[in-house]
Amino acid sequence: MRSINKKELHQIFSNFSRDKEKSFNELYEKYSKLIYAISFSILKNKENSEDIMQTVFTKIYNLNTDKLPTSNEASWLYTLTKNESINLIRKQKNKVSLDEIADIPYDDKELENIIEKDAYNKIIKKLSPQEKEIVNLHILCDMKFKDIAKLLNIPIRNRAMEILYCIT
Repeated sequence: MRSINKKELHQIFSNFSRDKEKSFNELYEKYSKLIYAISFSILKNKENSEDIMQTVFTKIYNLNTDKLPTSNEASWLYTLTKNESINLIRKQKNKVSLDEIADIPYDDKELENIIEKDAYNKIIKKLSPQEKEIVNLHILCDMKFKDIAKLLNIPIRNRAMEILYCIT
């Protein structure tokens, strides 16, 4: 699977106003598999992911060229795909049977990761911006306390550092 080349993607979107057909075909050719992969990572269903891919490209094609992004095209494309996938989940929400729910494996690592991320976000939500930064640097970047203190130019005996030390 191809990754996003931000410069290339920006150029493709920039060219939409000059030659919509050619730009659209180039976008589809180069990024349809990526759009499918993003959708599949959310939906875990081949047919629905293909539908979302087509929906995303239909929306892009039908959008006025002045409404297309002029910067952060990769983020825009990702967000559009994610939102379309979530909208499909919402539409299908009432269609889920109890049998399907019972078939969800208990040891689903992705579900556990989501739950862990949710718990993590609830914990750090209550912290100050500096405390959040310290926690993120320590937990997500695996930085040592002395390195964090040096990077942020704060004393190692900072209140936020002491809180972090207590919770880890």
